[in-house]
Amino acid sequence: MLMIWLYWTTPRKVFKKQLTFCVCMLHKVVSELMVKKTEAMVIGKTTSQRPYTKEASVNITVDDTPVQQVSDFTYLGTIISSDGTIDRELSARIQKASGAFNQLSNIWKNRNIRSCTKIRIYKAAVLTILLYGSEVWNTTKKQLHRFEVFHQRCLRRIMRIRWLDRVKNIEVLERARINPVETYIGANRLRWFGHVNRMPDTRLPKYLLHWTPAHGRRSRGRPKKNWMKCVLEDAAAFSGNTDIDLEGASELANDRKYWREMIRHKREFIGAGHSND
Repeated sequence: MLMIWLYWTTPRKVFKKQLTFCVCMLHKVVSELMVKKTEAMVIGKTTSQRPYTKEASVNITVDDTPVQQVSDFTYLGTIISSDGTIDRELSARIQKASGAFNQLSNIWKNRNIRSCTKIRIYKAAVLTILLYGSEVWNTTKKQLHRFEVFHQRCLRRIMRIRWLDRVKNIEVLERARINPVETYIGANRLRWFGHVNRMPDTRLPKYLLHWTPAHGRRSRGRPKKNWMKCVLEDAAAFSGNTDIDLEGASELANDRKYWREMIRHKREFIGAGHSND
């Protein structure tokens, strides 16, 4: 900790000299802290692991001090990976949610607490941790399956359903009166899409929402599933219109009341017949 004491009773010239010295020292300390906390990362098509290839290497220096290059780093509680996927973030979310779930084991074991109350606690204390930052996830079927496995494991423990009982996943959701994780992720994505879509065109998020690169060429092979593709799939499932496109989704999102009501209705448990099973 850097502590600086200056007294107003000091003569003006001496005070000015001390103030200049303190500012220089403070600048030096802050620069050293910034270099230690600064990391560089290159986002590419493939996973960048040490040793980095020539194309995936960067040489950045701050005050003649090289900045460390990493494959992933945590920003605002979210892990950003160099390969652009959320696999590492997914593992971290499941680990943190599992820790929160285990800390509440006394509640899950308590027979005096009703199951509906336990499910409400599970939604508030576990699902919120599991789905933190899900508004910007571009999830694949494999990743959604990992989330659903964790979701089912927690629900079966809360509802005291053993694997030997041979109860189907749909029936577990019906007993707990809760939707699959995919529904909650889709609702969060659509809520964020609607919020950004209603922003003025001068806002940076609105500009990036419809931005496309002016240069470059797509490589061979099937492109990776991006966030907008996930949003359109969610919009089709929530609205019931399988042919919806970006223009149609934007038009629906402009009606804030209708958009929020559509998301709220889908988030509520409506039985085994919902489309995201």
